[in-house]
Amino acid sequence: MSATRLTLKKISADLGLDPGTVSHILNHDDDRYSAATRGRVIGYARRVGYRSNTLARAMRTKKTGIVGVLFRKEPGHPLANEGFYMRLIEGLESELLDHHYKILLSSVNDSDIAAAKVPDILLDGLVEGLVIIGSRDERWLRAVGKENPNLVLLDQDLEEFHCVIGDYVQSGQIAAEHLLALGHRRIGVITSLEEDPNFSRRIEGFVDVIKARGGCPPVRIFKGDPWGDGGGDVARELQKEGLQGITALFAVNDHLALGAIREFTRAGVGIPAELSIVGCDNLPSGTLIDPNLTTIQIPKRKMGQEGARRLIHLLEVSESSPQTIILSTSLVARESSAEV
Repeated sequence: MSATRLTLKKISADLGLDPGTVSHILNHDDDRYSAATRGRVIGYARRVGYRSNTLARAMRTKKTGIVGVLFRKEPGHPLANEGFYMRLIEGLESELLDHHYKILLSSVNDSDIAAAKVPDILLDGLVEGLVIIGSRDERWLRAVGKENPNLVLLDQDLEEFHCVIGDYVQSGQIAAEHLLALGHRRIGVITSLEEDPNFSRRIEGFVDVIKARGGCPPVRIFKGDPWGDGGGDVARELQKEGLQGITALFAVNDHLALGAIREFTRAGVGIPAELSIVGCDNLPSGTLIDPNLTTIQIPKRKMGQEGARRLIHLLEVSESSPQTIILSTSLVARESSAEV
């Protein structure tokens, strides 16, 4: 008999059990039954290739076992090329699968966010809860939360929502302490063209440590496209005017740092002999360039896992007051930074 035609009634008849018992066990509602009975039912179902009808069960119970994952689609910033988001989603899915949830991945564009449009995956009633990555538009988030209050934000922190985020002030502090320990005093920062709260926190932590050290010139701020060739643009700008004594650069993400390394190397500037460069994120591409990139580890996979745990708590335990979980960051010292 094919898996699609096999019914709970047939399984229960074969095993000599009540259909309700078999149904509860195969749908994970099985605490009332002995381990022997559960093992017997689950083992038999696996041997015969039984798959439960998720849609039919959802219509009865209003529980689909599906969690929506929405990410903000940025022009020129494809998800497939972005190691940061992918690691978040990897951690999120791993934890959810352990608790018998599947994810439904979708994107949302800036025009829908600006119009406070509720995503179709919520209106269709397919998802029990939602994880959002990359948007902090409060008006849109409130509209989404009104439709489904089981909502967690990753890589953002807004007071009225459940959030998980890296300690980005700490990441800047760690980068500054590393460069100061190597003897650098004239240091620049490469950041994004547009204001970004997470990047601003990295700069805040970095500049605070440099100021507290004393005896250092003001940190120079350079700006470029953090998802394009912004790091390369800054490197070309610096070469035109001369480094002016700058011996180190801290880039607020790895894309900027890698672009700068490529351009400086192409122009014959020795990294790190003449200029040390430190990134932030610890993307896999940091080990594919020569020299390997010194960077700050953002716990991306753990961020996804913690977001999943928070959402599971909302779905299975109870609603609770919004809270923000802040995860520590750490230094990954490689070859692109060295003593002056």
